[in-house]
Amino acid sequence: MRTTYFILLLIFGLGSGSLFGQGGFENEPNPAVQEKIKTYRVAFFTQKLNLTTEEATTFWPVYNAYDHERMAHRNKTRDLMVKAKNIESLSDAEAGELADAYLEHKKVEYELQRKYHEKFKQVLPVRKVALLYKAEQQFKAEILRMLRRERMENRRNGRN
Repeated sequence: MRTTYFILLLIFGLGSGSLFGQGGFENEPNPAVQEKIKTYRVAFFTQKLNLTTEEATTFWPVYNAYDHERMAHRNKTRDLMVKAKNIESLSDAEAGELADAYLEHKKVEYELQRKYHEKFKQVLPVRKVALLYKAEQQFKAEILRMLRRERMENRRNGRN
């Protein structure tokens, strides 16, 4: 457990200094940033779920497929978010279509989560599947904390 914790701290310590500094994180992070986040996620989830070697070898291919499908779906709906920013300028019919598209987006997102929930239960004990969802929330919160910390450091150092 201490070794995993040490590895997690090492990755966090080495990666956090420039995790978001290269390329705009809000828009499109560059591949180096994405790779650092993936590496950090593997360490974070492995530690939080206390994955055995056997569990990790079956879990990560399933999770990576899930993440790939989820990101592909998000990329398809990016246009939806752009339109939502200008909702005041849309006609009622266009706003209605946007609302319908939003609900369809949520439906597809739910179906994807449901599909992979069943797959996760096939490769992990059910308790670890439940821990996975908690770990995902914790990971998102940690990435946001890191982003805020880096922004504050950049402001203090005169970089925007």
